[in-house]
Amino acid sequence: MEKWQCALINEQGVSFAVMLVKPRILSSQGERDRVAEALSIRLGVPVVLAAENNRHGLDYWGRKDLVGFLANVPPQRLPWREVTFS
Repeated sequence: MEKWQCALINEQGVSFAVMLVKPRILSSQGERDRVAEALSIRLGVPVVLAAENNRHGLDYWGRKDLVGFLANVPPQRLPWREVTFS
């Protein structure tokens, strides 16, 4: 079973998920695309990937409008929870 940190968000009628991943996943285009697509299919919503950066903040990758929204939200204000996939 895989455990993930996830924030499910519904903002102005748009539902999406933010999934915390290791920085190496964001660094690899192939891995990033594969993980985002698989999670999006599994969750049924668009997925933004997030990885901790060296400033103790988060770097995001995904739809530009969603990433732009997240840039203005402190990560600690996101509704994080643990999800498990089998």
